[in-house]
Amino acid sequence: MCYPKPVAGSRLPVHIGGHSRAAARRAGRFGDGFQPLGVTGARLESLLASMREEASAAGRDPAGLEVSLGHLVTKINAERAGELADRGADRIVLAMPPITDIEQAKDTLSACAQRLSLPT
Repeated sequence: MCYPKPVAGSRLPVHIGGHSRAAARRAGRFGDGFQPLGVTGARLESLLASMREEASAAGRDPAGLEVSLGHLVTKINAERAGELADRGADRIVLAMPPITDIEQAKDTLSACAQRLSLPT
């Protein structure tokens, strides 16, 4: 079951997640995006290159594929978000720590929003 239903006639984008070369190649061939899970540094660069090479080999535009990179909500700031964007991130998926108190969770998210806010 899927709710809410997509708009009739629309196509849902499929993002491939994984930390292997096979996942990167699959994203290049078939996906609309790639989310390399828990991968950083040279390994991340290698996986993104594999995704782009595979997209090109399949006759697809590598620039049309989105990249989603994960980060902890408690450690992200505007500078780090910029670094992730420079590495190719179109989207940053934020992971929450294991907080069970709703007020503490709201405070954690508010602090994150403050760190990510640009000066006006």
